[in-house]
Amino acid sequence: SYKKLDSELLNASLSKIKTIFRVERQNSRRGGLITAVRQDIPAQLISLPPSEVEVLAEKIWLEPNSVFPLTVINLYSPGGKFGATWLDSLHSQISCPFVLLGDFNIHHQELGSFHSSSDANLVLDWISNKYMCLLNTNRFTRYQGTQANSLLDLSICSADVVNKTSIEITHDLYDSDHCPIFISLCNFGTKSCLTRKYINWGQFSKKVNAHLLSQGEVSSLDEFTQIFQKSANSSSYSFTRYAHTHSPW
Repeated sequence: SYKKLDSELLNASLSKIKTIFRVERQNSRRGGLITAVRQDIPAQLISLPPSEVEVLAEKIWLEPNSVFPLTVINLYSPGGKFGATWLDSLHSQISCPFVLLGDFNIHHQELGSFHSSSDANLVLDWISNKYMCLLNTNRFTRYQGTQANSLLDLSICSADVVNKTSIEITHDLYDSDHCPIFISLCNFGTKSCLTRKYINWGQFSKKVNAHLLSQGEVSSLDEFTQIFQKSANSSSYSFTRYAHTHSPW
């Protein structure tokens, strides 16, 4: 989320280098949601129905030869209130792979709080039941005066990218009471080329026999090896295709 800025200032600072997606907070001057994507990265807004929870979602193609887009969801719940039907509806409208980031404003012992807020169990059960992965569970993300530190900003991803994801929470607050969270994806969504060499064994045998017939008696092992190497090279061909990543098991 962000504090509301004058449109001209926002456009002057970001629009020249970023594609801007934003949702204004209704009946308030305290801001809303914004996602800025580098202009050389294709991105497409995902249309979601209005709700009391602020949500902004996009599909982003991280590489020129991406196999599929990454869905990025930006979420803010001012009061930490959620409904089971709404959560299930949100999950049904986003496709894997995805990262879901935002200030959920929930408290729970599993997130380091001393108490649980009313909808915390609902959100954590939703994450578990939908086979999503919570990336940050042991680092506080909000510091506020004398109040207890809390983990209000959750970083969630689909299970298919959890092993490609790393997260860093920095303590440089940049004059905010929330810590910046940096998420990196490694080797995501790209096709790598795999080149394999094949040999035509029937052709190889014919060429070896032809060499032996034309040369007569072979007097040394080196000469015999050279015949095999020449026959193999002239009977081989290369095949290049896109490699697919398979599960380690």
